[in-house]
Amino acid sequence: MGQPHGHSWESVHGLLVHMLFAEQIWLARWQGSSPTQHLRPEDYPTLADVRRGFADSEQALRAFFAHCAEDRLHRPLHYTNTRGQAFAVNLDALILHLANHGTHHRGELAAMLALMQIPHPEDDLLFYLLEQQKLT
Repeated sequence: MGQPHGHSWESVHGLLVHMLFAEQIWLARWQGSSPTQHLRPEDYPTLADVRRGFADSEQALRAFFAHCAEDRLHRPLHYTNTRGQAFAVNLDALILHLANHGTHHRGELAAMLALMQIPHPEDDLLFYLLEQQKLT
C-alpha cells in the first residue's frame, strides 16, 4: 500500500489519506473553521485506520447534509486555504468540488491498483447507482 507509483500523492496509502483529508477539511470549512495543516500518512498508518477515518467522515458529512438548509447552499462560504489565502464560493459549488475531487483521485487509485494487478470494483457513478437499485 505504501510503494510509490508516480501518481499524485505517490502511493495508494498517500492518496487515500489525501482523499480523507479533503473530506475532513471541506467539512470543517463548511462548518466555519479553516484548518491549516494537512493530514499525513503517518496519521492513519494502517488500512484499518484509513477505513475508520472514512467511516467517521461519512457519518459527519451525512449529519451536516441532514441539517443544512437549502438556502445556505446558494450563499458564499468564506474560508481560508492551508496557505492562508481567503476565498468566498457558494456552498453548492464547494460540495460539487469535493465530489469532483474524489472522482479524480478514484481514477488515479484505479490506475495504481491496475499497475499492481489488484482487482478492484468498477468506480463509475452509473455502476454505483445500478448497484444501489439492486439493494432497494
